[in-house]
Amino acid sequence: MSRITPCIRLPLSGIVTVLALLAGADPVAGADLIWTDTDWSGGHHEAIWNVDPEIHPGALVMENDVSDLRHVAEVTEKRGIWSMAVYHDTLFMAAGGPPLVAEGNYPEVITYDYTTGMMAVSDTISEQGIIVMKVFGDTLYIPGPDPIGFGNHGVVHMYNGSEWIDKPTVPYSLHLFDLEVLDNRLYVTDGAFSGGNVWVSDDWGDTYTHLLRIEPIDNEPRRMHGLGGYQGKLYAQPDGLPPEEDMIFVYDGAQWDTLPAPELPHDETMGYQAMFTSWGDSLIMNSFYRMYIYHDDTVTSSWTPFRSDRWTRSQHVYRDVFYAGGAPPCALWQWIPNSSWIEVTSVGLDPESEILEAFATYYGRLYIGTANAFDPLGGGQLYVSASEPYGSLESAIHDFGTHVTGAVLSWEDARFGTDNRSRFRVRSGRTIEEVTSGSFLGPDGSGTTWYDDSGTPLPENHIGDRYFQYLIVLNCPDGLQMPVVHCVTIEADSVDLAGIDEPARPQVRPHVRLEMPRPNPSTSVVDLDISWEAGFRGRARLRIADLQGRILRSVDLPANTASWHWDLRDDRGTPVAAGVYQVQLVADGAGASVSDSRTVLVLP
Repeated sequence: MSRITPCIRLPLSGIVTVLALLAGADPVAGADLIWTDTDWSGGHHEAIWNVDPEIHPGALVMENDVSDLRHVAEVTEKRGIWSMAVYHDTLFMAAGGPPLVAEGNYPEVITYDYTTGMMAVSDTISEQGIIVMKVFGDTLYIPGPDPIGFGNHGVVHMYNGSEWIDKPTVPYSLHLFDLEVLDNRLYVTDGAFSGGNVWVSDDWGDTYTHLLRIEPIDNEPRRMHGLGGYQGKLYAQPDGLPPEEDMIFVYDGAQWDTLPAPELPHDETMGYQAMFTSWGDSLIMNSFYRMYIYHDDTVTSSWTPFRSDRWTRSQHVYRDVFYAGGAPPCALWQWIPNSSWIEVTSVGLDPESEILEAFATYYGRLYIGTANAFDPLGGGQLYVSASEPYGSLESAIHDFGTHVTGAVLSWEDARFGTDNRSRFRVRSGRTIEEVTSGSFLGPDGSGTTWYDDSGTPLPENHIGDRYFQYLIVLNCPDGLQMPVVHCVTIEADSVDLAGIDEPARPQVRPHVRLEMPRPNPSTSVVDLDISWEAGFRGRARLRIADLQGRILRSVDLPANTASWHWDLRDDRGTPVAAGVYQVQLVADGAGASVSDSRTVLVLP
């Protein structure tokens, strides 16, 4: 329901009284103006620093550093995390012992919800380990590598968001190794005494049709291992034994062909499972200690500087960069196209005893799961790329289309204490020029406080304005528990000023104005320019404060001082740490006190 001021003529003091009375009403209960931001990608903002709204739709997160991997938790007492997948905004981890050995009996699927920090066991899978977890459409799939209690049929375990469903429908399969969806058809590979096979299902796992077999040798089982889909074709990796050594199979939906895989690693038992990853205009396959790049039906191969596990799941494309890793010493490597591998950083609480096994991109950050390479009693560890300590975003300017009163600022976010949190300020005006020339203000109407609690009313400074903009500052000093903002809302009541005899609005700029700092961000010095109203008589003080409100530097300014140079040091002469700081200008004169503030970003 709109709240409209009656069309009566009042002096300016009467207008302010009417607006103040309206502001005293509950703006949430009947607000007729609502502005909600949930997507800052695609340039839907004015300014940004250390924040990337492109890497997680529907959430605002900070930039992060893959060369700085932080330990999240020992997720499980079981030996390792062998695969990871993100499903319904939750990280799923396969925890257990090495697949296909007794130690791997009954692995657990563990979930991790970043926004709550909670971990839980989603299901215990009746298999001797888990090799692969993949998400297609709205289903999470686990091909069962060695089923327990399902007879002689291979099992695909599926999770639909509410329950786990086991489908033991792959005929006579001793092991299922990989799974892929292509053109709405479900493919699986297996190992069996009858040979290694590729199967296809057109009813999402209820029934399967046989597509390809490699024949057994001396009555020993054969295995078809890795599967990958790329540019409408299915790629399948055999176990590397003759006569299928040094090749992979390619299926175009009608017939099979082969491509070379020179020196494809294998042994005399079960071979090594490769992993396929699409990257740019190429398909990359890693197997044990070799990498293959398929491009336009040609292949190049090379050694890797690391050795992957037998069940290789340790490669990942993160923000258009190809990463991989493997056995001790445990390290993260980056592939430079047409060049070589470079080591990014070591991984693990003890890199000599851990092996990199799993990757995932979750809330815009790189997550890595490891297994203990030697100790069956060692637990699986989870690591994450460290976020930047500070970041900020200025929203786009919103036009409510009319004058506003009784506004409330609210938001949804995940925060982790007083240090790792998101904070807000708002500025507004009756014109866009008033907004861009004004300062972001806190809940007391000054530039020295912050909105820390969602649902806080805006002060009277914003009464009668039409254009609004907010500032978000994200703080994560520990680099680990990064705050995440999901949406920001300003709810307001409209007020119709038509017919009110309103004199010219008083000047909105203070007697003394602090201009935008230069340069910003800065690594050495910041120039702070000050504009004084002609004829101003009084005094002013500049203060530098951190985001906790602590005053680090304070200086008195003579009247009409044009500029001041901050050398990024506090009052003791000590350089301040990298981060976000508030420059506050407080001026007193002619019986009034005014304030202005700006944000300065200090880089390392």
